[in-house]
Amino acid sequence: MIMKTLVTKLTDNMKILLRIMALCFFCLQLHAQQQVFVETESFASTGGWVIDQQSYAVMGSSYLMAHGMGRPVKDAETTVNFPAKGKYHVWVRTKDWAPFPKGPGKFVVSVNDVPLKPIFGESGDDAWKWYDGGEVNITAEQVKLSLKDLTGFNGRGDALLFTNTPGFTPPNEPSALMAFRRKLLHLT
Repeated sequence: MIMKTLVTKLTDNMKILLRIMALCFFCLQLHAQQQVFVETESFASTGGWVIDQQSYAVMGSSYLMAHGMGRPVKDAETTVNFPAKGKYHVWVRTKDWAPFPKGPGKFVVSVNDVPLKPIFGESGDDAWKWYDGGEVNITAEQVKLSLKDLTGFNGRGDALLFTNTPGFTPPNEPSALMAFRRKLLHLT
């Protein structure tokens, strides 16, 4: 009987210890998740891009637009501090303003002068949403970001998101996006 009681107590204690260890591991995972949210209208230099507010009521934000009347405009550039080095997934919030079948407002995002592979603004979809920019390896705390206009025909960039959270997709639904934007920009 004593042996059975000891085994039961030991088993119960092991279960509690395993739960505590799992909770600690989960908390470490949460702490390690980093997200860097950059609004394009906050770039240090907008270059030839202009800040446009015509969709503010829809998005709750202004954005940069490359209005070069058919000639590519000067790059928009900024430097951003990252909280940690490592691999990040990049998301770019934009729209194809004239998708007939693909719009003329094409642009490229570069990280430390290395262009991301996708060309943005040519999706064939005129809705504002997040587009997958692929993965980058951040090797320094300060990172240079730039938007390069390819056509001069109104490319539009709202925001960039860098995340090291596996499988994360930023929200597109307006109220969820507004809450997400406020949280990451520390506006709440």
